[in-house]
Amino acid sequence: MLLSKSCVYGLRASIYLASKSDEEFNSIKEMSDKLEISFHFLTKILQQLTAESLMVSYKGPKGGIR
Repeated sequence: MLLSKSCVYGLRASIYLASKSDEEFNSIKEMSDKLEISFHFLTKILQQLTAESLMVSYKGPKGGIR
């Protein structure tokens, strides 16, 4: 079975977030650096996952995703 890049990156991001604390929001920039995924591509993927209520995002200086 072949999966698209966005699907694979979405799964990698989900696994990364699952390994982090549920109490804090994680920086998308930090995630993109650690996972070696383009920041803009990862942002689009995470927007889709957030729209489907699979993740929660928070805007602002201490914002991020969880």
